[in-house]
Formats: sequence, structure tokens, C-alpha cells
Amino acid sequence: MEFARAAETGETIRFTRQVGDLQRWYDGVCQPAGGDRFTVIFFEVIDRIRGEERREALVELGRALTAIDDPDHVVRAATSIVGRTLSVGRVGYATLGDDRETLVVPIDWTAEGYQSLAGTYRIDDYGDYAEDLRQAARSSSPTFASIRAPLAPARRSKP
Repeated sequence: MEFARAAETGETIRFTRQVGDLQRWYDGVCQPAGGDRFTVIFFEVIDRIRGEERREALVELGRALTAIDDPDHVVRAATSIVGRTLSVGRVGYATLGDDRETLVVPIDWTAEGYQSLAGTYRIDDYGDYAEDLRQAARSSSPTFASIRAPLAPARRSKP
């Protein structure tokens, strides 16, 4: 560990590390303070690290997309890269059903231990978001805000 190395060698040590399960990143400077003592200064750098991770994900996505010509494989690659980069459990891409009252998730990505999102969902199951979804569906170029409502299997419509 950096602290012991600084005390043993008498050299200033600079490092970047993730701290525990907090998903927080820090740059640190550990300096010897005489004998077996040392000082440490930490700077939170989560924004820089996340920016680097997102840039790397865009490069990975660009490489993947140049090698793929099947739309289903494009969705699989994109959802996988987004899910891993954002450290989320599930990522899905929905299209508006022919009835304009359902959302269809044909393909998704899930982290280990998460249930698939693939299926058909009634727009009404999104409560306060339902009207926003309907308005976006009526638009010539719909964009949907992030939906944080859980997609419970009990709310799925039969395809």
C-alpha cells in the first residue's frame, strides 16, 4: 500500500484509487513526515474518472458498431456497453407498439442476478410518466426521458 511505501522509502507517493464499495475515486499524495509517520491528502476525482470511462465506452461502441450490420446485434452491443459503463443492473431499448399503448423491449442487457426487461409493457403502468410517453410517441422525433419506475413482471401485458 502507498502509505507503508512512503514511510519505508521516504519518497512522496502519488496514486489514484477507488475507495471501498462507495464507487468514489480519489487522487492521493502520501508524504513521509519523519520516522514511521506520514501525511496523506485526498482529492475526489470521480467526475474525471467517470468522464474517462464514458470516453472509453464511446470508443468501444464505435469499434463494435463498425463491425456490426445486424440491428439486433447493434442493440445488444450498445445495451451491454451502456450497462457496464454506468454500473447498472439492466438496460433495455423500447419501441412503441403498433397499438401505441404499449412499449416493446425486444432485446436487453442484464447484469448477473437481474431479471430481463425483455417483454411488452403497458404505457399506463408508468403512472406519472404515461402522458409524457404518449406525447413523445405523437412527436415526429420522440425522445423519452429516463424512466426510473420498476418494470415489474406483474405489470407486463401479454404480447
